[in-house]
Amino acid sequence: MNNNIIYLKQCLSTNTELLNLIKQNGGNDLQNGLVIYTDNQLQGRGQHNKKWISESANTLTFSFLWKITEAKQLNAITLSIGLAVYNALTELKLNNIGLKFVNDILYYDQQNNNYYKLAGILVEAIKNNIVIGIGVNVNKLQQNNTENNNNNNKNKNKNKNYQAISINEILQNESKISSEISKKLVLETIILHLHKTLQIHNQNGFIVLKKSWLKSCFWLGKNIIYKNDTENIFGDFIGISDNGEIEILTQQMQVIKRNNGSIWKA
Repeated sequence: MNNNIIYLKQCLSTNTELLNLIKQNGGNDLQNGLVIYTDNQLQGRGQHNKKWISESANTLTFSFLWKITEAKQLNAITLSIGLAVYNALTELKLNNIGLKFVNDILYYDQQNNNYYKLAGILVEAIKNNIVIGIGVNVNKLQQNNTENNNNNNKNKNKNKNYQAISINEILQNESKISSEISKKLVLETIILHLHKTLQIHNQNGFIVLKKSWLKSCFWLGKNIIYKNDTENIFGDFIGISDNGEIEILTQQMQVIKRNNGSIWKA
């Protein structure tokens, strides 16, 4: 596996680096599962044009190349990617984490009834190559990333922003460990699960992973707010289609399907 990892001490964005490699020759000579990993990402991108702030000692940032046969697979494979990252993090003994459509990983703190952002995923496609950018907060952060949430906001769980939390902090909260977590261990665990899950997806499609995704997500059956670039929809989150679309029962008792976008607990 290590032979398929390109390490950069510093770069603007691992996704940009990998996209540029693909553009040079169409990605034909790049091995499936190629990883670009850095300790210092200067201009990381999150979903919806948000900035992902990285801390070299505490944040894991890397990009992973996967080849697909048809670009139309993108919606469903995005969910499979989220499931792979979720499974990797649960293997690291994390409890009370879950998927937030479309592919964020949140932690739910039962003591204060609050959600925190643990990891984010950005999927970009070029021809039949997808570039999967993953950011995971591994050790305690010195500053908040991406989701600059005001923790004193009474409606913070209804806000689209979440305060960041790290693997180390979650394990400390649960009295499981107090020492720093190895970024190398987290990287290797996620890569293994990406290979495993995406091979299943390539062979059988999202339909065989959908049940696991639904078991791993937050707010199924709950009232949510869905938002994309043009819509704000209030309704109940009732399921996911075989094509990776969220299914919402609106206040007008209509079932609608949407891809992309984001949801928040109402």
